[in-house]
Amino acid sequence: MQIRALLDKWSQNDLTTEEKLQLLQALDESAGEASFAQIWDEYWEADQQVSAQVLDSRLEAVRQHIKALIKAETAPARVRRLRPVYGIWAAAVAACLVMAGVWLWQYPSPSVSPLAAAEQPVYQTVSVGRGERVRRVSLPDGTVVWLNVDSRLSFPVTFGPDERPVTLEGEAYFEVVRDTARPFSVMAQGIRTEVLGTAFYVSAYAESSVAVALVSGKVAVSDQKGRHITLMPQQQVLADTNVRVWQATGFRPGINDGWREGLLTYADIPLGVLAPTLERWYNINIQFGDEASRRCAISGNPTHKSIWDLLASFQFIHGITYETDTSGTIIIRGGSCP
Repeated sequence: MQIRALLDKWSQNDLTTEEKLQLLQALDESAGEASFAQIWDEYWEADQQVSAQVLDSRLEAVRQHIKALIKAETAPARVRRLRPVYGIWAAAVAACLVMAGVWLWQYPSPSVSPLAAAEQPVYQTVSVGRGERVRRVSLPDGTVVWLNVDSRLSFPVTFGPDERPVTLEGEAYFEVVRDTARPFSVMAQGIRTEVLGTAFYVSAYAESSVAVALVSGKVAVSDQKGRHITLMPQQQVLADTNVRVWQATGFRPGINDGWREGLLTYADIPLGVLAPTLERWYNINIQFGDEASRRCAISGNPTHKSIWDLLASFQFIHGITYETDTSGTIIIRGGSCP
């Protein structure tokens, strides 16, 4: 049987003991090794960013790992004592073929073995696009997360025994189930927020510094440069990487956090600061034709209003004008703002 067919059956956990031995023998022979290398090349032929030398090194590591797994599994068969193929072995087999791509990109050094990659936790990513609705996500430990628009949350399918790490891009509100043995942590733009059980907001959009606001409980915020601060309820911090010492300021839940209920609320915010939120919320692009319109302080709660109704209200209250260019970008000018 050809090595390609054997590898296909192997990835489906459908090899007999004799076929496992055939695959092991094929990998030890020059012809089988050449066939395996050809299959590998076909799988990665679209990859133009990794050198042939690096791919060859990784191929050899994967091949040796496959051989080690089969030898361990078929050793009893050599003395005529057969045993069933358990789920752990099947997962390891699938990892070499199905998860090889993940290993290659996350662990580019040839010195990292595929076995170590296979033991890494499997992550799930939940995304909310621009212009979409806020999404409520339940994590494996029972923690509930509200994910704002244009945001992504990655977390292990199963949390480990020591910690509960998640990664955030964008903005989210967390209600964390208390577990003193497994701290819950959020990584966002290099800023780590660690808790045992509490409720808090993290805002980490690319165009701004990370902001953490605590509703209840206690959180510790830190970065890799040694900056750190502990927040108490009703406090927030702007984790600005350009300042030496972070300072906690007051925070009142209910102000500018209506997005959890699908409401766009804001209070006395310059239109230039509000614009990125409007772009995410309505999936639009905004530009300003002058600084006067950018400085206009906006307050409101435009529940279920379209962007055009909202702009019309800005025009009525603040005297701004707006138009769209050929690309669909909204250009705002003028206004009677001080």
